[in-house]
Amino acid sequence: MKLAEFANRIGVSEQTLRNWDKSGKLVAKRTKGNHRFYTEDDYNDYMGISSKNQKEVSNMKDIQEKWLADFVDSMSEEEAKKIAKQAIQKDMRPQYQKDIEQFVNNMSEDDMKD
Repeated sequence: MKLAEFANRIGVSEQTLRNWDKSGKLVAKRTKGNHRFYTEDDYNDYMGISSKNQKEVSNMKDIQEKWLADFVDSMSEEEAKKIAKQAIQKDMRPQYQKDIEQFVNNMSEDDMKD
C-alpha cells in the first residue's frame, strides 16, 4: 500500500513514516521508481500481530461467519425482521441503520410467510 494509505491506517503522518524509514524504525519497501510502499506484513508487524495470531484470527472469523450464516438460515423471516427492527431502535450500528431499514422495508408479505 502507498505511503499515504499506510500512514492513515496506522494513524501517523506521512512525514512520520518518512522519518521512521530514514531512521530504520519502520523501513519501507521501494518501487522501481523509488517510491515507498508497505505490505500487510508491515502492518501486522507494526500492530504486533504475528503470523500465528493472524491465522488464528482468520480461523475465528471463518468460524464466526459460518455460525452467523447457519444462525440466519435457521431464522424465520419474521424473526429476522424483528431483530432488524430492534437494531434500528437501539441504534446499535448507526452506520448500518439505512441498510437495515431498507432490508426491512423491502421484505414483502410473501417473504414473511415462509
